[in-house]
Amino acid sequence: MANKPIVIDASALAAVLFAEDEAPMVLPQIAGCALVAPVLILTEIASIAVKKVRRLGMAQSVVSAAVAGLADWQLTLVEIAPDTAFSAAMQTGLSAYDASYFSLARQFETRLVTLDAALARAFS
Repeated sequence: MANKPIVIDASALAAVLFAEDEAPMVLPQIAGCALVAPVLILTEIASIAVKKVRRLGMAQSVVSAAVAGLADWQLTLVEIAPDTAFSAAMQTGLSAYDASYFSLARQFETRLVTLDAALARAFS
């Protein structure tokens, strides 16, 4: 791994993958870092991609290419136990999905890169 690993959530990763306006805020935070995420990030990215096509009218070929580009990322994927996600969700008021990122960052004792305001507040 590059430097100390950091946890990235789907909102931050999607911003970069899909060249969203927030990408310039995310890129400096992850530059040169080893990225870690719960396995569920893959399904979350797929869900975001579907919304980009169905709701925002982005070209399917463009979105598909961005999703395929995910394979180039050196993401370490970690399985989060359901009881861990549940416990963290109950403790923080987050969804079980967001609590998975929260738990993983706590486990690795590292930063969490997110564009989700509620998740960022819970983690700080």
